Amino acid sequence: MATKLPLSKYIKVEQLKAFNGNSAELDNFDSVLRQWYIRANMPLYYGSVVVGDPDSDYKYVSRDDPNGKSNYILDKHLVAAILSRFEKTALKWWEDYESNEDNPYPNCWRKHKEMKRPVRGGVPVRVEEVSFFELLKKQFRSDMNAREAELELERFKWKLFEHNSMNVTVVHGHIERLMKRAGIMGPFQHVRCIHNCLPPKFREKVEMMKTEKKLWKKVSRFYMTMEVDQLDKKEFCSRCGRRGHTVDVCRKRTASTTAATTAATSADKILRGFYPPGYIEGNYHGDTGV
Repeated sequence: MATKLPLSKYIKVEQLKAFNGNSAELDNFDSVLRQWYIRANMPLYYGSVVVGDPDSDYKYVSRDDPNGKSNYILDKHLVAAILSRFEKTALKWWEDYESNEDNPYPNCWRKHKEMKRPVRGGVPVRVEEVSFFELLKKQFRSDMNAREAELELERFKWKLFEHNSMNVTVVHGHIERLMKRAGIMGPFQHVRCIHNCLPPKFREKVEMMKTEKKLWKKVSRFYMTMEVDQLDKKEFCSRCGRRGHTVDVCRKRTASTTAATTAATSADKILRGFYPPGYIEGNYHGDTGV
């Protein structure tokens, strides 16, 4: 009997609860989706080759089965339907994921090998499975989850003008990544979060702006001003002409002082009779006749 796959127009997921990226809800979302597959007689929970029709049961078979049909194209329609139930953090994640052309579009909910009894040769030769459920697990069950990112933002301290301290560009990127992981959305929330991460000196001088772009522009200008002030305040060495130290700790002065001290010590020893006349420290040539 010829295999008939369900038409994509019958994929209706309006009854599914919206998913907002909460990792605690992911298992429940998966369970509800599985029950929906069974009730709707949709052979789409696992990617594979199937036989059957909408009026009877479907069965997973090998790609060599003459009546078998791949369900991966239909699964892509299902992914699009599931996305209509995404909101907040989950929706934002998908928009970012899809904007990168290198990211493959999911073609199944779960991979064929995740079945309790996977069929040998159950995946077509030229098909590379991209599990939508696996992508969600990787994103929303990662070690660096939203709460941890929020805590990192709270603990973040921008140390200015210290060894290996971050400049404005690096700080900008770091805060942006943390806000993205934390699921902080909306222009006002972004501006408030950035402002809270600034050092006390910046918060005093840089007022809250209407947009994130204007705030970073203001921060960059103030940072440059402080950088110039720091340079002007640095001590100047009158011996070597460099900033950052004074003549009393200058290396050049230390070297020359050491040489002068050694020469003075040697001369003093000669005067006191420790060395014979004509002695040059480290190079004795004997009596010079002096």
